[in-house]
Amino acid sequence: DSGIHVSFGFFLQYALFILAHLLALGMRFTESYTSIAPLLHVASIVLILSWPMQIRLNMLKRALDFRRLRLLQVAGTTISIAVSLTLGLLGKGAYAIVLSNALAGVPFVIDLALFSEWKPPRGWWKWRDWSGYRQSTSVGMQVAITGLFYASRGASEGARRPVSVGFTAIGLMGRALALYRLTFG
Repeated sequence: DSGIHVSFGFFLQYALFILAHLLALGMRFTESYTSIAPLLHVASIVLILSWPMQIRLNMLKRALDFRRLRLLQVAGTTISIAVSLTLGLLGKGAYAIVLSNALAGVPFVIDLALFSEWKPPRGWWKWRDWSGYRQSTSVGMQVAITGLFYASRGASEGARRPVSVGFTAIGLMGRALALYRLTFG
């Protein structure tokens, strides 16, 4: 039953969207985070677009339509770069980065809404009995925890590295790693 997946994604993403806005509202009352609160409001767009984007992404993977998947990814990257460059040249600062990331999934959403024959199952917006969704939730939590450990490794390195080697060395290491990945891996 795909309806339960659609419902779960809807409720999860919208709950996170509301949580992000509440967090941004709370940040407005702190002196040190007031300036980034509007950025969090803008970044929460990703949470809304992620739900239909993931539906379309998984549909294309299941259909083995990798050509269309890659075309949509290229379109999303193109939109992201265009928005980033345009807003950057207009002097919008961090909004250029945040908004460009938020709009990268738009081609998937448009493709789902206009060009696929998919329609959400009847009653997808209704609250369900989630007891049958326990196994899927368990797998999802395992994937999320693995991703958290992987991301925390990078964050830990990022927090320790400036103290031990300095920002100049970090820049040189970043360039060296980019060159290595470009040529060997």
